[in-house]
Order: sequence, then structure tokens, then C-alpha cells
Amino acid sequence: MQRLLISSCLLGNECKYSGLSNALPAEVLTALKEKFELIPVCPEVAGGLSVPRDPSEIKNGRVFSSGGKDVTAAFERGAETAVKLSEKFGCSLALMKQGSPSCGNGRIYDGSFSGTAVPGNGLAAEKLIQRGVKMYSENETEKLLEEESPSLEQILAICDHTLLRVDATSEEIRTLCDQAIKYSCASVCIPPCHVAGAKRYVGNRMKICTVIGFPNGYMTTAAKAFEAADAVKNGADEIDMVINLSMVKDGEWNCVKEDISAVRKATRGKILKVIIECCLLTDAEKVRLCGIVGECGADYIKTSTGFSTGGATFEDVALMRENSPKKVKVKAAGGISSLEDAAEFMRLGADRLGTSRIVKIAISKENS
Repeated sequence: MQRLLISSCLLGNECKYSGLSNALPAEVLTALKEKFELIPVCPEVAGGLSVPRDPSEIKNGRVFSSGGKDVTAAFERGAETAVKLSEKFGCSLALMKQGSPSCGNGRIYDGSFSGTAVPGNGLAAEKLIQRGVKMYSENETEKLLEEESPSLEQILAICDHTLLRVDATSEEIRTLCDQAIKYSCASVCIPPCHVAGAKRYVGNRMKICTVIGFPNGYMTTAAKAFEAADAVKNGADEIDMVINLSMVKDGEWNCVKEDISAVRKATRGKILKVIIECCLLTDAEKVRLCGIVGECGADYIKTSTGFSTGGATFEDVALMRENSPKKVKVKAAGGISSLEDAAEFMRLGADRLGTSRIVKIAISKENS
């Protein structure tokens, strides 16, 4: 079920400045609960303000209470909380209270406390918009309820249908290829030892992707380059390589560049995706690698192998998209288990998904 970030007061929670709520009609709330998993937030309370409290409005970019107190810091803290919730739960949509200096989107009060509304956004709404969250007010619930997610076919079209189990058989690989062709996936992602056989089997009907330096990435650069060249010779159309995490942790950034560049040289003309294994990195390391991957001429930066301590997260995909050059695409992989999660990764900027579960969902729907 798709998740919706919603102003807590709209759910009937008594958290507005007066100590009351702005509860939506019961029938609207019922319709919203049927379509969405609701994630409530009151940025003002989250920022440390009490209930009840003086009303506040924005003036000259700052937030002041009716008593003249500058409460901007509290509103900024609340805005950050709203953004973190949207990222944690993968909320691509938000329903927020119109006019509020935190939640208002499109219209807010002008700071004179005279009831005069002007164009503008509250602090939380502005930050959510910057993160790509689509905003609605309580006056747009009908439009919100008509919001459509990507179709199953659209999701399948960007999936690398994946089987990297160490004991995968040739028969299983052929079945994987048949499924990918049937459901029009972007590629099949398979172990290097199966590339030649799979290429003979599919011909030009499906792209063959394989993995290099997998899953640990600590092979020598020469070994990775040789392995990549061999995969291309055997018919691989796309290469997913694992970076050397030891080099990253040692801060040997030039060595990291040389490692990626060597594989890029060996795969020139083919799509190269660079797996950075986000679950083992700090945010600062991820940001640095976004730049390096672009400098080395890779086509994609990829979240995970799926064989380490964690897979793709909404936060990581958003961070990678924000910090990668526009020419570098993002692949989310590892733990993508639902259409809702796949749709959210797409909204956050993922151009490719590494998973086998979406095809399994398609098969289940076809057989139901």
C-alpha cells in the first residue's frame, strides 16, 4: 500500500496551535485509509512547540508567534523531521494543512495576523517539495484520491530480473531469461559463468547483465578488468561491478578511481553499473563516490549487491540521485519486495531496479 504523509491535525489529532484539530470529514478519512497507509506528522510539535501555543506566521523568511517571538528554529527542526519521515517510509505524496507556516503549500498567511493569505509555502512543505514530494492540501483530497502509481508494466520495464545464487543451474537461468522476455524486463542479471550460455539462448531477445568482483569487490584491479573483458567477450551487454571498499575506508580515492576506470576501459561500449554497497558506507563516503563514479564515465551508480548487511533504502536512492551527475543513472537493488516500494524508488530517482520479486508478483497476478 502506498504511504501518504499527512498533517496530524487533519486526522483529528488535537495538535494545532489552539489545542484543537482540523479533522477531515469521516468519509474522506475512510477513503484515504482505504487507499494509503497514513504517516502522520505535526512539524510544529515535532520541532518542540507546545499545545496549545501562540499562532505563528512567516514574515521575511522567518517565523514569528503572535507575541513577537522568533520561533524559526523550532519550525526548521519540525521541517527536518517531516522530511526524515517521508524518506523513512517512502512517502512520495503528502496531504498538508493549507495556510500553515509549517505545512501550507501554495498559500500561507502574510505575517500580519490579519487573516491575509499570500502565495507561498510553509517551512516543512518547502523542504518536502525540494525532496520531490508531491503536495496536496485538504481542499484537494478528491484529486489526491485519483493519484495513480506506475503500472506493473512500467516497473517491469526497468527491472534487471536477477538470479545470483551460487548454485543456480543452467536450467534456472534459461527459465529466468524466458520470464524476463515474457514480461519485457530491462535485462537478466546472472553470474559470469552463465553469460555465454545465456547469450546463446536469448540471442538479441534480452540484454544480458553480469557481475564483476562480486560480491566483495576486494579483487585486484587487474583481475576485475580481466573478468569484465571476459564477460563482454562471452556476450554480456551490461556489467555491474563492485567497488573496492577497503580502498574507500583507507581514503585511497585515486585507487578507487583507477579501479573503476580499468573496468570502464575493459567494457567500453557496454553499460557499466558501479555497486558502492551503501550499507557499509557513511553518507560522506556515498556522496564522494557519486562524484567519482561520474568522473570515471560509468553509466549507473548502484546501491547494493544484496549479499551484504542491507539492501536499497529510500534514503540512499534519494541521496545518490541528488549528488550524482545528471548523466549518471541510479540503480536500486537488494530487498525490493513490493510494487509500492518499487514505485517509490522510481519516484526518488531510480532508473533501474535489481530484483526478481517483481516478476514473481507479475506471475502471481497472472495465475490468480
